[in-house]
Amino acid sequence: MEEKKAYQKTREKKLAELGAKIDKLQGKAEKAGGDAKAELNQQIKALKEKRDAAKKKMAELNSSKDEAWKTLKSECKVLGTNSALL
Repeated sequence: MEEKKAYQKTREKKLAELGAKIDKLQGKAEKAGGDAKAELNQQIKALKEKRDAAKKKMAELNSSKDEAWKTLKSECKVLGTNSALL
């Protein structure tokens, strides 16, 4: 159970870092023009989609029983490996 709580705390920190990264990119996008703005907006959209997927998995993890959380943990790791989020 302690391992689950520690894992959740780590993932929540990563989600917060991702939120800060999105905010920073949004600030840059507001100041940018033309192609740079379009590229930043694409990056923001992709990060938001990955963040939303990670949040969904975190919600499943938070509500999972002790046995099931290990499976969800593996799925979160796959998201993290593929998206450099978690």
